[in-house]
Amino acid sequence: METQGVLANIVTCGPLGRLPFGGIVASLFAVPIWYLTHGVFGCGIYSLVVITLVLLVLVLGLIEIAVRKGVPPDRTAIVLDRVIGLHIALLFLPVWLKLAAFAVVCFNLASMASRVVQFRGFLARLPQLPGSLGIVSGDVVAGFVVNIFLHLMIWIMH
Repeated sequence: METQGVLANIVTCGPLGRLPFGGIVASLFAVPIWYLTHGVFGCGIYSLVVITLVLLVLVLGLIEIAVRKGVPPDRTAIVLDRVIGLHIALLFLPVWLKLAAFAVVCFNLASMASRVVQFRGFLARLPQLPGSLGIVSGDVVAGFVVNIFLHLMIWIMH
């Protein structure tokens, strides 16, 4: 039972997953982590952190194990994928807090839109992937879309 409690705390980011808007709060929680790691270690180490986080969730399958064990009982409480998605959205961007705030808004809109809009083809099959891949894939794709959008915005503005 102790292992299930630790697992639940990891995939729900502690109490964040139990909040009414836990995914949005979790993505806000990711900004200080991004700001500190990006500002202190630079872009190369930050990239390794993002890759490590993605591999941690996908390879080790923490979410997969959690879902199979029924921890947490409500799958919407799993917010670790939102943290990873926002880190991907902020990948290789300059350290500007206004840009990070804009990225949070864009990421959450893209993540919500992906749940509402009926996609066809490849994007329609992402949530139906087995286990943790189905949970994580939507936010990873939203993170990449927002990242490309923000890079284009910066390029156009300069």
